[in-house]
Formats: sequence, structure tokens, C-alpha cells
Amino acid sequence: MRGEEHEVALPDGSIPLVYDLIRGKEAITAHHNTYVIKQPPVYDMHYALEFGLLLSGRMRRLSEDWEGIIGPGQVWFQGAWEPHGYELLTLPTQALVFGVVPQVLVTANAEEAPDYDWMAPFAAPPEKRPQAAPRTQRELQSIASKVIARLPANGPQVQLWKRFLFLEMQLLVREDWTPPPRVYTPVPDSYSRIDRAVGMVLASRRPVSVEQAAKACGMSRNAFNRLFAALMGITFAKYCLRHRLSAGAGQLLSTDDPIKAIAADWGFTSASHLNQCFRKHYGCSPGEYRRHHQSASPNSAG
Repeated sequence: MRGEEHEVALPDGSIPLVYDLIRGKEAITAHHNTYVIKQPPVYDMHYALEFGLLLSGRMRRLSEDWEGIIGPGQVWFQGAWEPHGYELLTLPTQALVFGVVPQVLVTANAEEAPDYDWMAPFAAPPEKRPQAAPRTQRELQSIASKVIARLPANGPQVQLWKRFLFLEMQLLVREDWTPPPRVYTPVPDSYSRIDRAVGMVLASRRPVSVEQAAKACGMSRNAFNRLFAALMGITFAKYCLRHRLSAGAGQLLSTDDPIKAIAADWGFTSASHLNQCFRKHYGCSPGEYRRHHQSASPNSAG
């Protein structure tokens, strides 16, 4: 029966490197977006963390249980597979938007500050995430101009520039911010303990149970759940579901496949099951999502 749980086979029994599973994508991407068409807000969800800096205009940022209005020099954070959306309040609006593979921050370590938790802003509840202080907003925009100037080029050196300028912006935004308490404080090698579970999810079109993931990582169910949520800012069950929803959303936009077929492809028991989950996370039905994006501008905040 479609949608039932099953063992996910991994080649040679090895721990999958997530970079291999997203081959062809950069660990850190940056886009200078200009928005000129006002549209109704539609939610999005993706594996990459998202960090944005508004350069001009005003925008309403939307999460599941929170919304806020930001202006020039202010920022936003979105976690892995976190449903989010935006609404343009003025036109035109410009923003610099980074997409970051979570492992970049989860495994980041500096000898000068071995306990520094780079993931903290993305794992914190939306209402408790840091915001740029007025005195740092001009400096952030100056750094953004350096990133934008390098976007037409490519190659390893450009990737290094994006990485270090992104981290510099993170440090600036967090200067006066105290992270909310976390149940577990990650150590540099913590991610390697859940790497196999992340790989299982990204390699599968079917649900992966917590028990399967914990067993693959050599941990008890409870210990695995605590560690995964602490590192990624989301429970494993939600992580797995949102991956399949996001993949289904991508298929909606890239094909003309019937919604029933897409539901079956990604492990949902029926089109109705997909519709129910989709509405909760995207704020609309799969059909509405497809129609909206077919008529929308190709430019997107992410």
C-alpha cells in the first residue's frame, strides 16, 4: 500500500553525505531579488536555511504562528523545512536572500569560540529571533553590496566570499541578542550522529519512522528525538513530512501530473491526505498553489 513505512536502502550501508544528495547545489547561495508585482502571500518550505536582508521597501514576513513587518536594513531567519511566506507592502522592494545548507552552520566551529551556536537564530521560535539594531543596519547593507557585486562571478573564491560575508552578517545581527535556552547545547561533532537520518529522509519518497532513523543512528528513540530537535530546530517527524510536501510542491510546478499521482509518488495515502497536509503548511490547496505560481512572477523571496 502506498504511504506505508519501509526500510530505506543506502548504498554499501555507508553514512550518506548530504552534499552528495543535493549534488549540483551550492552549500551557500545568494540572490539579489527585486519584487515589482504585488501578490497574495503563499507559503513556501525548503531544506536550506534562509537568511534575508531587506534593502528597500517594506515586507510582511509570515510563519506558522507569527508574522512581522520589516523595513530597510532589517532581516529574517527561516529554519529547515519551516513553512513561511511574505507579503509585499510597497513596490518595488529589494532584498538579498541567502540559502544555506544546515550542515554549514551545524558543523561550523571556531577555536576562539568553540561553544558558539551558529544555528541558534534559525532554531529559535520566530518571535524570539534576532533583529538588526539600528546602528548595525547600515553596516549590513554595506556588506550586502559586497555580496551583490560578486554575484555575477563564480568559482571557489566567490563561494568563500559568500561564506565569510554571510557569517560576518550573522555576527553583526547577533551582537546584542541572547539566544533562548536550548534543551541541548550542540558540540561540534553532534551533527555526525544524525547525519544518516537526514540522508535517509532526503533519499526517500516514503515516510521514515523515528524508530527507523534512531536505529540507523545507533541511538534510542528518545535520545535521537531530543538530539535531532535540538540541532535542527524541528522534530524528526515534521522534518520528514515537510520534505515530502516540499518535493510534492516542486512536482506540482515542474509537471502537469495529476494531484492524485503526486500524492502517491510522495507517500501520501490519497489526494485528500496531501490536500490536508498541504493546506496546513502552504495555506492553500495543491491546485491553488500550482495556479498561483503559474501566474506569478518568477522572482521569489524564498
